Amino acid sequence: MYQSFGEYSSVMPRLALALRPSDKLTLRGAWGKYNQPVLVANLPVEEGISDSQPPEKATHYILSAEYSPKVNLLLKADAYYKNFDDLVGRIKDYGKKEDLFINPDSGDAKGVELYMKQSPLPRFSWGLAYALSKSEVETSYGKIPQNYDRRHSLSLSADYALLVDGWINVIWRYHSGDPYTQAWYENVNGEWQKMYGEANSKRYPPYHSLDVRMTKNFQFKKFSLSVYLQVMNLYYRKNIHEYSFERIDDSKGYQRIDEHFLPILPAFGINIQF
Repeated sequence: MYQSFGEYSSVMPRLALALRPSDKLTLRGAWGKYNQPVLVANLPVEEGISDSQPPEKATHYILSAEYSPKVNLLLKADAYYKNFDDLVGRIKDYGKKEDLFINPDSGDAKGVELYMKQSPLPRFSWGLAYALSKSEVETSYGKIPQNYDRRHSLSLSADYALLVDGWINVIWRYHSGDPYTQAWYENVNGEWQKMYGEANSKRYPPYHSLDVRMTKNFQFKKFSLSVYLQVMNLYYRKNIHEYSFERIDDSKGYQRIDEHFLPILPAFGINIQF
């Protein structure tokens, strides 16, 4: 693959192979070079870098196996390793708190993903997916987790087809907490100053949520109509998005506030296709 971005160009070789030892088993392997242009908004100008930079580089290694012992059952396993180098773009950590910018030099990501899907009944199917992963980068602070580094991820889904050209989808998601940089306030010579711990050394509480969606299709001569009703975060889990601070008074300083993702949220939608 060839890519051109500004004054820089890249040639990225890639290779993929597939092998079928039997009708029920498929093995795959892939290797490839990937170059990612550094966008202007991601240039670390606070480090004195404001000109265009060579693209960041990554090498991917992937192994995969699919096994289908029955027509209605699929088992899949994937393993991957990615190496990142010549990193220039900064890691952004922002929200209601002030911005923190971390400049990585290199890094890697690795993991294993397992997936299972079965259709025990003509109108009913369910799936289970699990991922174990780790993503870290080398910085001036040492090796730290990426903002999106999640050790464990799990999802369980179910689909039921209605007799009236519609279906019901249910999905439950879980993942271990994302990393963050701990902050607090200390009174220094009568002034409250914000302090920081090691970069991305703490973890938010685990995230989990249940979503339910019902969809109904209508077919007309010249167009089709799809109507859905969805409820997200059905059991109103207060998942933490980030921590912010609120000033109390001069003597007590600041207290930490939990900022949450969306609460239980119903949604309704219509899709028309001509």
